Formats: sequence, C-alpha cells, structure tokens
Amino acid sequence: MRDGKLVIHGSMDAVGGEYDKVKVHGSATITGDVVTEKVGVYGQATFMNAVQAEFVKVHGSLDINGGLTAEKLSIYGTAEVDRVARVKVCKNRGQLELNEDFHGSTVDNKGRFDARGNVSVDQFTSVGSCKINGLLTAESIMLKLAHTSRIREIGGDKVVVRRARFSRSAKLKIDLIEADDIYLENTIADVVRGKVVRIGPGCKIGIVEYREDATVSRNSTVGEMSKQ
Repeated sequence: MRDGKLVIHGSMDAVGGEYDKVKVHGSATITGDVVTEKVGVYGQATFMNAVQAEFVKVHGSLDINGGLTAEKLSIYGTAEVDRVARVKVCKNRGQLELNEDFHGSTVDNKGRFDARGNVSVDQFTSVGSCKINGLLTAESIMLKLAHTSRIREIGGDKVVVRRARFSRSAKLKIDLIEADDIYLENTIADVVRGKVVRIGPGCKIGIVEYREDATVSRNSTVGEMSKQ
C-alpha cells in the first residue's frame, strides 16, 4: 500500500517507502528505497538508496546514491546516479552523470552525457557532449558533434558521426568503432572496423578494416586500410 504523496518545501529529511508521487521544491535528503509513479525535482534532492519510478523529471539537482529504474527520465538540470541505471527512455537537456552502467531503449542527448561504465541501448542520439569510459552499444548511433566527445569504444549496426555546422572544430576521440554501416566526420580513431565504411572529411584514422566497401575523403587521413 502506498503512502500517498511526498511533497517537500523548504529543507527537510524524509524516509523512503512507496509513494504515489514525490516532489521536491526545496532541499531534501531521502533515506531508504523509494518506489513511486513520479519523481519531480525542482530544487535539490538526494536519494540515499535506490529509486524505482515510472517518470523522473529534473529541473533542479538530483543525486541518487543507489540505482535507478524508470520508464522515462527527463533532465533539464543536473542528475547523478551512483549505481546501475535502467531507463527505457532518457531525454537529457542538462547534465547527466552515470557512475556505473546504463541500460535502456532510447537516449536523446542535447546536453552533457557522462558515463563511467558501459551504455547499452537500442538507439543513441546526441547533439551535445558525450564522455563514455566504457562501451557504447546500440542498433543505431547518431552523433552530431557540437562539442568534442570522448568514447572508448562503439559497437552497433549503424554508426553516423557528423560535425555540427556551427562547431567545425569539435571532434570525436575514440579507440574502436565496429559496426555494419559506418559514416564518420571529424573523428580521431585508432581502429574502424565494418562491413561498409565511409570516412568523410576531418578524420584521422589509424586502421580501417572493411568487409565489402570503403571510401576515404581527400580531407582525411588513414594509416592503413585492409579488406577482411
């Protein structure tokens, strides 16, 4: 049985539990696991344990010291999750920091997306800044480089990296890209491996390995190319 709504104005501590809704307009520290339909943070909220919710919306600052399980996460402020995050749909317009792995269906990033672990989704789209210390895997990955991004490895079916029109100097720095269909601009990579590989302008690639076809722009450099 749920305990109704938890609405916090001003500064206070609260205990976890099952709630219909949790809203924080001031400053709050909530101890214990929280299960709720909706979390709305318009001030500053710290959850000391795990959070399970249908919807999480952040206009202020959210810290979750445990894990997060949610159907939808929308960020317009800042959010940090210490443990594994399982979010079906993530819409980031602010800053999201993930200290462990992220699993979900869709990521739509137009802010700053930082992950210390692996990111595994169906579709990953970013027009903001990305820093992923682990492996990014998705069926479809689209990166538009408005800011320089750093990802250790990418694996997927289709990978497209393009520079944003208003930021010609932004780069993607990466160790390995492996996918069936690859198109790259402004990418600095050690190894690119795919079925069909197209290297557009502004790239510096160490090794390109392809199974069917590969092309390289005259405005890019590739150290070694080989058909597998």
